[in-house]
Amino acid sequence: LLYTIKFELRRTMVISIGLEGSANKIGVGVVKDGEVLSNPRHTYCAPTGHGFLPRHTAQHHRDHVLRLVKQAIQEAGISISDIDCVSYTKGPGMGAPLVSTAVVARTLAQLWNVPLIPVNHCIAHIEMGRQVTGADNPTVLYVSGGNTQVISYMNQRYMIFGETLDIAVGNCLDRFARVLKLSNDPCPGYNIEQLAKEGTRYLELPYCVKGMDVSFSGRLIRHTFILVVGKIVKVFSKCNSCLDMISPQLPLPFKLLLRLGLYFLSSRKKSGARLSLLFLKLSC
Repeated sequence: LLYTIKFELRRTMVISIGLEGSANKIGVGVVKDGEVLSNPRHTYCAPTGHGFLPRHTAQHHRDHVLRLVKQAIQEAGISISDIDCVSYTKGPGMGAPLVSTAVVARTLAQLWNVPLIPVNHCIAHIEMGRQVTGADNPTVLYVSGGNTQVISYMNQRYMIFGETLDIAVGNCLDRFARVLKLSNDPCPGYNIEQLAKEGTRYLELPYCVKGMDVSFSGRLIRHTFILVVGKIVKVFSKCNSCLDMISPQLPLPFKLLLRLGLYFLSSRKKSGARLSLLFLKLSC
């Protein structure tokens, strides 16, 4: 039966409506023979300094998905009778939003009496890129909120040749935006980029390459460390006699250790970070 459905779809399918809700964005798209007729979306923006929780994201999707379905059909200029199948994101993604989206997709497929097509989220990203660029057999750098992978098609399947060993680039940016208390509207990465354009100093950040795999957790830790150091230096720079205020009874050698620790903190270098921790520890 499955092969019969696939054959019929390949032979007669003209228009597909797809629902994507694997994370904080709910989207509905209408595609006709590879041409995107409509693609309305709505994004759940968590409060500043917070990530999006599954239950809140799922509720957001339930609140907006039916309006987006109507909008997608209207913008595409089609009627329900023109739709040949309903597609939806089966995974991977966040459980609660995926379930909310899948329930709507199954309901629509039953109401309209058309086939229901589950789609792999990651493969959909790659195939969408192939469709837009016209690439035949590309090697793909797949970068999203939860994935950083080097992928290519081999032996009738997509093969992962390298990936992050700890944290994805998108997740790294999201978490750093929360540390900076940046808004999630329209998205954390965009707001980080706009803030970076105002900067005047380049800071080298660590990352690790192991064969075809990469690691970005050190970059996030370094981001956070620089931010904390900057706040410490800013606080201490407000008062010229800060050392006397903190430790008025300390002997001169201990005060010198404190000054050296603060100096290396303000340098914001790798060696300075290690020396600052040493001198501050000795002074205490």
